[in-house]
Amino acid sequence: MGVSRAVLVWAVLATAGCYSVTYQDPLQCSDKGLCPSGMHCEVDNFCHAGAVTTQVDAGMGCSVGQQQVNRKVDLLFVIDNSGSMEQEQAALTIAFDALITELSQLPGGLPDLHVGVVSSNMGALNQSLQGCTGSGDNGALQNTPRVPGCTPATGRFISDLGSPTGRVRNYSGTIQDAFACVAKLGIAGCGFEQHLASMERALDPGNATNTGFLRPEAILAVIILADEDDCSGQSGSQIFTPSASQLGPLTSYRCFEHGVKCSPDLPRTTPGPRALCVSREDSTHLVSMLHYVDFVTGLKAAGSEDIFVGTIVGSPTPVEVGVNASTSNPELLASCSSALGEAAPGVRLAQFTRGVGGQVATICANDYTDTMRGFASGIAAKMVFCP
Repeated sequence: MGVSRAVLVWAVLATAGCYSVTYQDPLQCSDKGLCPSGMHCEVDNFCHAGAVTTQVDAGMGCSVGQQQVNRKVDLLFVIDNSGSMEQEQAALTIAFDALITELSQLPGGLPDLHVGVVSSNMGALNQSLQGCTGSGDNGALQNTPRVPGCTPATGRFISDLGSPTGRVRNYSGTIQDAFACVAKLGIAGCGFEQHLASMERALDPGNATNTGFLRPEAILAVIILADEDDCSGQSGSQIFTPSASQLGPLTSYRCFEHGVKCSPDLPRTTPGPRALCVSREDSTHLVSMLHYVDFVTGLKAAGSEDIFVGTIVGSPTPVEVGVNASTSNPELLASCSSALGEAAPGVRLAQFTRGVGGQVATICANDYTDTMRGFASGIAAKMVFCP
């Protein structure tokens, strides 16, 4: 049994005495596998006591002793601020503590962090719709205090960097409080959520509003929170135009119909379950997922090796079309629900995330603590590299 890059990272940290890991006994391994300190992998593919042999992760191409750590991490949160997201935003700010706690246990402590927050509100291609004015927030990093009495970081993003004399921060109090101050974006954003368009605008090197956030040498981590799928519209499309009746009624079902393709590709008015649904990559109305995969991996010389994406979204399956009882129009049914609310299947967002080797988690959980711990592990894995 091979060992994932993330497992290798945490084991290296454990052998350095900086992170607590519990192993099962016996621990299965391979000839290039991983065993705890003081054990090695024998021909029976289990760990045994004795001298530790040189360990190599085939996916990285160098031995543990040769590996180096990039301690700079730029962390961008893309947070849905449409009308049904209040509870989910609150749950994210609570679970942020788990992410910071895990990262703080790395050797050397918390990485050198930039933390930024953007909304899903990009307007509606200049259509004048409720909550969708102009270009919305246009990918600008948010620094408006959202919690009564809180003080946001100075500047557009949180900066928490190590130095020989201690941490250099642009905020007072804890980083958890600084994040919560700006991350509870509210629910007044555009109902046609363009999560990935906002991400692209936020990370565009030519976006002067966010100057300084993205460091060329840093690991880039993107965490997306959404209870509806991405509906990033193509320039020139009428996807959000009320009078474009040929595209169907102006509801979020347009995003599904023109952004997702299932097999068989049934007519829009046919209710019932859908199977094998993927992004409609040849759509003339929504931007393809390949475009966003290429964009984000193109930001780093090492491509996806220096990028982590974690998405908290409605379960991509099941996908089912129903009929609205009030309007008789087709509608996409929720794929999951929890005490926090329900969510539509995030087919496109899941496809984008997997396209860069990221982690997809359900938004239909009562809290996101375990999810954020998993994201921390994914980020830590990206920090380790071969010179």
